[in-house]
Amino acid sequence: MKLQKLNYALFITCFFLLWQQAVAQDSGALKIGFVDVQSVASKSPQLDEANKRLEKEFTARKEALKGMEASYMQLRDKQQKEGLTMNDEDQKKLDDQMLAQERKIRWEQSIMDEDSKIRRNQVLTDVRKDIFKAIALIAQKENYDLILTDGVLISSARVNLTERVLTDLKNSAAGAAKK
Repeated sequence: MKLQKLNYALFITCFFLLWQQAVAQDSGALKIGFVDVQSVASKSPQLDEANKRLEKEFTARKEALKGMEASYMQLRDKQQKEGLTMNDEDQKKLDDQMLAQERKIRWEQSIMDEDSKIRRNQVLTDVRKDIFKAIALIAQKENYDLILTDGVLISSARVNLTERVLTDLKNSAAGAAKK
């Protein structure tokens, strides 16, 4: 029993000494950086380009919706101008037509809003991936041990890599635009 405890103590001591020696060999200064991802995302050319694509993608649907609204406004104007002189049956038809048009407008608007949110989230996810790739490249090239993003209260200019990441993204976008 005593021999077993002695062996265990010897094992722990050897492990500790070997671990301490390994740590001592790799005891160079830590290289730490910080990137404000929100700032990079808001200023990145990738986000600007994505917003332009989204605007283009939803332009036709917005125009169709405007046309539906114009048609509804014509019905409403007709009701205001001719409503008092219409018979009850025509008034009821016009009211039903306006209600149906209003519902259709609201339905199409809600679908477009939902589709827009989904596409926007997809685009933001893609932009964030590009940002994280740029951060990873900088970290790999310059042997960073740790790069922080969110939750940092204060960072000095020495560790703040935000502008470098943004510059890399701009260069990447410029290179992609030339192709």
